[in-house]
Amino acid sequence: MYGKAIVAEYRDRQDKNLTSVLEPTWKEFVTYLLNTPVTKFDEHWMPIWMLCSPCIVRYDVIAKMETFSEDTQFTLSQAGLEGKLTVEWKHRTGTGGSSDTIADYYSQLTQSEV
Repeated sequence: MYGKAIVAEYRDRQDKNLTSVLEPTWKEFVTYLLNTPVTKFDEHWMPIWMLCSPCIVRYDVIAKMETFSEDTQFTLSQAGLEGKLTVEWKHRTGTGGSSDTIADYYSQLTQSEV
């Protein structure tokens, strides 16, 4: 939904390496975020404080993606669902989120963009 608009606005048409790439590059995406009011962000990249006020919800568990497997097992155990339910998360892009990938992404940005 947003990808085409981001590419249309921020893609360098002279870059022959990107002529067949449909998705925004990391740099195009960051440029879009920096030039767009936060209130116009998709909920996937909107700051969490705009989506949910922690004071309203009484959480039993707070999980994070960095420890997803451990947090999921804990939650299933607390709910008495161990052995009855399994949850598996797959990273659809297959990048794995390695530190090399992260370093590559951030190396494409200027200091002020970071």
